[in-house]
Amino acid sequence: MGNKKKEALPADKVPPHSNELEKSLLASMLIDNSVIPNILDFIPKDAEEIFYNEAHRKIFRAILELYEKKVTADTLTVSDLLKSKNELEEAGGISYITGLLDVAPSVSSAESYASMLKEKFLLRKLIETSYDFISEAYSDPQDVQSFFDKVEQGIFSLTQQTYIPNYYTSKQVIEETIEGIEKKFRGETAPYGIPTGFIDLDNYIAGFHPAEFIIIAGRASMGKTSFCLNLVSNIALRQGIPVGVFSLEMSRHEIMLRMLCAEAKVNSINVKKGIISQRDLTALLRAANALSQAPIYINDSSVININEIKAISRRLRKDKNVGIIFIDFIQSITPVRRYDRKDRELGEISGALKALAKELNIPIVALSQLSRRPEERDEDHRPRLSDLRESGTLEQDADLVLFIFREEYYNPCECPEEEPCVCGRRGIAEIIIGKQRSGPGGRIKLLFDRKFTRFENLTLEEDVEEMDTDVPF
Repeated sequence: MGNKKKEALPADKVPPHSNELEKSLLASMLIDNSVIPNILDFIPKDAEEIFYNEAHRKIFRAILELYEKKVTADTLTVSDLLKSKNELEEAGGISYITGLLDVAPSVSSAESYASMLKEKFLLRKLIETSYDFISEAYSDPQDVQSFFDKVEQGIFSLTQQTYIPNYYTSKQVIEETIEGIEKKFRGETAPYGIPTGFIDLDNYIAGFHPAEFIIIAGRASMGKTSFCLNLVSNIALRQGIPVGVFSLEMSRHEIMLRMLCAEAKVNSINVKKGIISQRDLTALLRAANALSQAPIYINDSSVININEIKAISRRLRKDKNVGIIFIDFIQSITPVRRYDRKDRELGEISGALKALAKELNIPIVALSQLSRRPEERDEDHRPRLSDLRESGTLEQDADLVLFIFREEYYNPCECPEEEPCVCGRRGIAEIIIGKQRSGPGGRIKLLFDRKFTRFENLTLEEDVEEMDTDVPF
């Protein structure tokens, strides 16, 4: 291990700032208090660090304090307030504050001043953050992958926002929540999260919501991957929402073949065998044209760790504005560090995915295997939360857990193929809501066509308006 040393900020260099811009912004606020709300869209109330000059920070705080008290903020009231706090001299004195108006700013440009100051603040934070990372790199960290993830997350957070307050008051949260409710009431935003495209399921869960970590689980041959890819098509193809897909088991070509066959309603096994009719080819080409234009981004690395998934997800969010990410499947993700127990490794991964969903403010959906316990039960083979393989923290971290269950797998339909099914098992799949953090559990039924690996609604869209949308608890 080499010698460790601490990197200091260079004393001969002055961080990016502009006294003239700071003066112009303060003067604009003093001349016309009505610009303050617009400025606060760029500079949060507790982000006076955006001002490099300490005197300007004190003046900024005084202006906001007066504004919040509904008192006109001008050179006189600001000076009086600072004097009462024994901060007037530190802010430059009365002559300095009144002299701000000599800058003669363009009040209409106040938002531009705030935006430019924000950029200079970001550059200062980037310099500070970078030197912290340089210092840590000199210390020769043992977990290099985790260190790289920390660096990327630090830089990414700077590119995503200007300043994140350490806390939010209940007043702030209430105002934002009520604003969201009123927008939904006025029809300005969708009442759901991202609709799944399955009517009865959306009636229960109201779609997939930002910052949710969602688990879709099922035993082998239940159709987990098919359901996942159907969701991808419903969201990207029919709603135009960009979707990220991590496939750790299937190649990108296998994924797209299944999506093509499901969309075209063509038997995928026949396609693999080369048994393709003219009708099939026409349907496949039509589906290919639609899917080629859908905003779907696939990573098919068979060996990938959680830090790599986080890094790629951040880039997809920033560059492609992905609105949701699917991972098939969570147990295949390589842990960054090895533990003596598999459930601890999985716990670290699920915790990281939950944190990533909050960081990117999008739903992250991970497919999960189940233990063999459903098969070991004598009568009801429906899965339960305890059946999650190495479940540990999966159950705790997930905001929503959906199980896929097909009774037909255990008790095959014996009705003649050419006649209507009377046993109620043929082609029926249950989606069991095993956990919903903000709602009830329950079950809904979907059609499942094995030939096309396609799930479809049992409820018709034209029946939706007649449905009772109150979900039973």
